[in-house]
Amino acid sequence: MNSSPRRASALLLIAIFFQWFTSPVAVWAGAAANMRDAANRLLAAATPAERASLVFPFDSPERLNWHNIPRPRLGLRLDSLNEGTSDVAHQLISSGLSPVGFERALKVMSLEEVLYLIEPEPETVRRKRRDPGQYFVSIFGEPKPDSRWGWRLEGHHLSLNYVIDHDQVIASTPEFFGANPATFVAGKEPAHRVLAGREDLARQLVNSLTPEQQALAIVQEKLPEDLSSPGLPQAVVGKPLGISAKSFTPAQLALFKQLFEQYAENQASEVMAERLREFDAEPLETVYFAWWGGLKPFEPHHYRIQTTNFVAEYNSVQNSGNHIHSAIRNVRGDFGIPR
Repeated sequence: MNSSPRRASALLLIAIFFQWFTSPVAVWAGAAANMRDAANRLLAAATPAERASLVFPFDSPERLNWHNIPRPRLGLRLDSLNEGTSDVAHQLISSGLSPVGFERALKVMSLEEVLYLIEPEPETVRRKRRDPGQYFVSIFGEPKPDSRWGWRLEGHHLSLNYVIDHDQVIASTPEFFGANPATFVAGKEPAHRVLAGREDLARQLVNSLTPEQQALAIVQEKLPEDLSSPGLPQAVVGKPLGISAKSFTPAQLALFKQLFEQYAENQASEVMAERLREFDAEPLETVYFAWWGGLKPFEPHHYRIQTTNFVAEYNSVQNSGNHIHSAIRNVRGDFGIPR
């Protein structure tokens, strides 16, 4: 939320930037082939020096070196590109995402400008840490129809990782989306909330539970400070916690599916459809929902959805419950590496 009146005008400018930065994107068919074509267009547009930053061997350790925090990164920095090459880089990003997901990714990037304006450190420190252009694209291997290759987009609060094998998307996790601030108000503009669905649907679900159901769903252990395995090549998967979906009413089950859709709908249509198909195929007794923390807006909270295929996890503990970290991981193995 707006932290002081003197910042309102600056945040209003960001609200305008927020709208401008999310221009519509065309819907493409055939995600894997589209990724390959877009990757090759980027390779063709890049200078030799840019290609040296962009391309890694497929088996490079860098492929597994992901994280959501602000830190030095390898890859091709987006704001270092000329307009034409930048457009091609954004085509690669959009090839892996739905229009909704592409818009959200750009909004996550734009929140860096909000942080630049509202954080208290000296300007030079803030600009070094907070910059909407400080996101990096990397290609691993050779994008060919008969090869195994991958690509990544990463920066603060955003990590998208793909593996393509013979023009089939075989891995799309880890997938991380964060938002800080999760809610902010600029002048008379409506509140801006990049990940509203992930927060509101989960709170609606937990508040719909009966006292008996809440006794199962709400975990009384210490509220987690963050997600369970950020930056690790494979998710930390323990025993399921919380309430089994077999205990939900039909209305609660429908709401639960809407919540899981939040962890599928950012992806290109084939990936989204496969995640939803696997979710629908799960026996209800193997699907769990767990909640930690407060039940009201801006109370620190955390939740987890766990199935035999996926762990979707959400944390909003920092900044008085106004700073979201969320990710979906593949229980069978991230980065296309079987567990």
